[in-house]
Amino acid sequence: CAVLMLALRTADAVPSDEALITARDTITARLRPCDTLARVGVGRFGLVVPRGELGRALELAGELVAALESGPGIVVRVGIALFPVEGGGPRRLVGCAEAALDASVARGDVVSVFREGGSAPCQLHEAGPLDCVNVVGGGSTGRELHLSIAAGG
Repeated sequence: CAVLMLALRTADAVPSDEALITARDTITARLRPCDTLARVGVGRFGLVVPRGELGRALELAGELVAALESGPGIVVRVGIALFPVEGGGPRRLVGCAEAALDASVARGDVVSVFREGGSAPCQLHEAGPLDCVNVVGGGSTGRELHLSIAAGG
């Protein structure tokens, strides 16, 4: 299972209701029937992807970023966490995805993936160190997403 947290921003900081409705429709059009989408805050969406492995999660994140950023002035950041996570169930999994999203936003990465036991510079409040796999560049149609892996310990 994978959880993806998406943050959408515009030049005005928070997308309009119309932009969020369009984003919801854009995301929903790319999901499988078993995937679940929820709005989880101002300009934020959460996505549960059953049977989602890292490859599927990164592929879906890339598709969503490309589709959403093709709209005028939308910037998307994504945090991903995969089940199982040490010491927790669903609530911890969502917390890890949020921590990865916060790291992505703070560092300007398009996508960050939470992995326990690493030594990357991003930290989760109670969860310990993160090792982030970052997708940099990309985001609009016709541009590639490039993977760079932060050194882990």
